Amino acid sequence: MSTEPCGICEATVPYSDTVHVTIHTKSDAGVVDGYVCRSCYEAHLQEYFED
Repeated sequence: MSTEPCGICEATVPYSDTVHVTIHTKSDAGVVDGYVCRSCYEAHLQEYFED
């Protein structure tokens, strides 16, 4: 089973329980991407992407 570290809480979670996040920083960092666990996504990011 593949796992990924959450970019927010740093927990290692199964890949199937992650959300892929891509952010264009419009800075020298450019585009950054990573994975966050479903719990962190729902607690910290989901509200910004709801209709």
